[in-house]
Amino acid sequence: MDTNENQTSNSGTIARFLGRKKRSIWIIGGIAAFVVVAVIVIPTSIVLTKKKTAEIASTTISREDSTTISAEVSTVNAHFKNWVQTNNMKDSRKSHTASVSKNGKVLVVGGYIENSGYGVSSAELYDLSTATWTLTPPMNDKRCWHSASLLLNGTVLVAGGYDGEKDVSSSELYHPETEIWEKIGNMNTQRSQHTASVLSDGMVLVTGGDDAGIALNSAELYNSSTGTWTPIINMNYARKWHQATTLKNGKLLVTGGSSGSENLNTAEIYDPLSSEIYDPLTGIWYMSGDMNCARFGHQSSVLPNGTVLITGRPKG
Repeated sequence: MDTNENQTSNSGTIARFLGRKKRSIWIIGGIAAFVVVAVIVIPTSIVLTKKKTAEIASTTISREDSTTISAEVSTVNAHFKNWVQTNNMKDSRKSHTASVSKNGKVLVVGGYIENSGYGVSSAELYDLSTATWTLTPPMNDKRCWHSASLLLNGTVLVAGGYDGEKDVSSSELYHPETEIWEKIGNMNTQRSQHTASVLSDGMVLVTGGDDAGIALNSAELYNSSTGTWTPIINMNYARKWHQATTLKNGKLLVTGGSSGSENLNTAEIYDPLSSEIYDPLTGIWYMSGDMNCARFGHQSSVLPNGTVLITGRPKG
């Protein structure tokens, strides 16, 4: 074999070698690309799919099991407007009170059971996290049409009401930490269908109500520091089934109600800061403008801008 033939043979060998090498490189590259897709892209797609599914699921409530509702649903979709039924209370009742404790649980007390006599002493707690009701120890006294006020120290003041035979003046405190009811001093007047409002200084102002079928214009203050009730100057109008709203300026707005013979459209304001030194006996009531419509058993709400919205139960 001469020199030219040898060179031609070597060139062919090199070309075949390089061709096989390029094919190997493409094969290896293809395998590597497949591995990358399998290891990174596919799991990532699965995770994103699961995440998207979870986000959709978190804003959906099953209608097959509507006994619970989580706090997450109300925060994920602020425009969710449906009502969802939760578990029933242990005891059926109406004309009761419900107070949200500082621990987030709802304390429901008293009321009455239809056709079973007026006034019950039972109490129960609702836990939002588990959507369950748990009986807590009963009050010392039976009552409906009473008031319940969450005090600044976390206890709940329950006052007055109707026990099935008469209006009562008794009051008691519920201690959430121990679930104990503590009897405290009586109000100066027995009353039901009244209001009780926590003022900015922690005092509780009770107004009006009913005593043996007669509407009251009396009012009194509860001092949680001393555990005592003190009468204050009477309102201008006797009223029951009215509303009392604590305003942002610390004053108390009382609206509507029934005098016993007619429904009222009057409104008046209690100003505890009418004198330089606060004395519960010198606090004054002064008339505000009348509502456009007489009403009782209505609701009153303070809006973010400080105005008060009155809704429901017009005369007629």
